[in-house]
Amino acid sequence: MQVPGIDQNVCGGWSPQDINMYSKLPYYLAKATTQFRKNWITWPKLLGKVPWTPNQGDTMKRVMVEPTPTLRQQAFPNLLSQMPKVDVIGVRERTTDAKLRWQQFVTPHFNFLPSFQDFMRGNIAPHRENIDRQILIFEEMFYRTHIFHWSPYVYLCGTGLVSAPSGEGDINGASGKSNGWLQNNLVNVSSHLSLSEVFRALNEFEESVGGTPYEGTGMPEGQAQALNERFCLVTQSEVWNQFIDDPWIKENRPLNMNIVTDAFKGLFWNKVVTKLERYGYRIKVDAQFNPTFPAPETIELNPADPEYGRTKPLPDYARNAQYVVSFLLGGPNYSFIEIGPPPADFAGGGVPEGFGKMNWNGKVILNKNFLTQCQDANGNIIPDTNSFGHYLRLQAEASFGIVGDNKFNILPIISLRRVGLTTN
Repeated sequence: MQVPGIDQNVCGGWSPQDINMYSKLPYYLAKATTQFRKNWITWPKLLGKVPWTPNQGDTMKRVMVEPTPTLRQQAFPNLLSQMPKVDVIGVRERTTDAKLRWQQFVTPHFNFLPSFQDFMRGNIAPHRENIDRQILIFEEMFYRTHIFHWSPYVYLCGTGLVSAPSGEGDINGASGKSNGWLQNNLVNVSSHLSLSEVFRALNEFEESVGGTPYEGTGMPEGQAQALNERFCLVTQSEVWNQFIDDPWIKENRPLNMNIVTDAFKGLFWNKVVTKLERYGYRIKVDAQFNPTFPAPETIELNPADPEYGRTKPLPDYARNAQYVVSFLLGGPNYSFIEIGPPPADFAGGGVPEGFGKMNWNGKVILNKNFLTQCQDANGNIIPDTNSFGHYLRLQAEASFGIVGDNKFNILPIISLRRVGLTTN
């Protein structure tokens, strides 16, 4: 396995942690902890929540009732002296399906020696915290990716509302909002996300799409005060920071540009509040507008660089990506699925100790039950069962699910990026 890596095949290789990676005693060390910027959950707080029903198949089908459409703008009932006219009223239903998905997260295989001699005790504890963090980030990005590809409309800044493919996306860009669709439409994006564009997108969202605001009674716990009868703009700090330079702000100086809650910023026209996400959606294109989605961060691996070993922003994401995707949310929209425990026969007390109890809810565990490698008398590499317990790893398995009851109630907004102040 490549370390670090994503979407690896855990059975495809075996990479023990370098026993010389961490500084050792008896050298004097001042232990320095890198202060990462605090991550906060964005999407689960804005979505609904539904429980998964076990033993009912692998697909959840949700049924929604659709009311009779409004078919008139004027009403002319008959006089009492005449027979009344009749409105034939009925409801229809629509359905949507959801399937569960899962992902595994593992550390390299730790040798006992660093914990015996190293100052940071082999870094087991930081690895555990890092797995929890990566599961949180993965969950956020899974929800956002699903919502982006299933949204039936997209707003292109400078152009307006367009219909878009709605379906399952894939890592190769062949389905959902495919690379071909993006290539044909990104060329029509001609503006950054100004407040004027937010206003136009909101108007299209309400009038053309039929988006509805959040209601306090139907919102996740703790969000009713900020979002009741309002919409939410999910975007990035870079976009929010540009609002200070927006001509509309400078001309109108609204008094309600305040912090609504600790997590929400700004109240525009008493209708839209903003929530920031840490690793926002950014798209980089080449000269032919072929899109890529660069990773937000990288590790400096050049020993001669003063930042050697540091996790830092990747230039293609931080500076070179030309487009940013924000989202305008109404409610209700999607619901994330609470999976519940794995089957009792695989996770319960009947599983012998050491044989691996199944846990798919992101719990991080220590494990020694895996194959390693050793050398025979002739120097040949052969498999080993780790029977002496020299190695261990941290691992977690997490399952996820999301279902879109009202996919139209989230509108992706694609805009050009803008860095720096551009108006006087």
